[in-house]
Amino acid sequence: MLGILLAIVLGLWLIFSTNREANALTEATLIILLAFVLSCLVDRSLPEFSWVLMLSYFFQWIYVFLVIWLLDIICFSILSVMIYAGVTSIGYYFFYHYSLQWAQFMIG
Repeated sequence: MLGILLAIVLGLWLIFSTNREANALTEATLIILLAFVLSCLVDRSLPEFSWVLMLSYFFQWIYVFLVIWLLDIICFSILSVMIYAGVTSIGYYFFYHYSLQWAQFMIG
């Protein structure tokens, strides 16, 4: 449920970032902080901090950063922005669910 909400937030953020200069570092950080806060609110507790969790959020931050940074490079019309936002939102949904497993695999 939370993954769907965050994917929708990312898609809408991309659509509303169409005709303005995006600061990818700040916006990616804000979206990941929003993901952390929403995760805490849904679970009603703070997560147990570990290297796996921090690496997972780092992977998500890299994905969101690249998506926002590539928005101005790839998209030239509103139709291409909407298609790009849809594809990257679906990608973020799946990335959100598998990032913990990838982080756990990388740490060992």
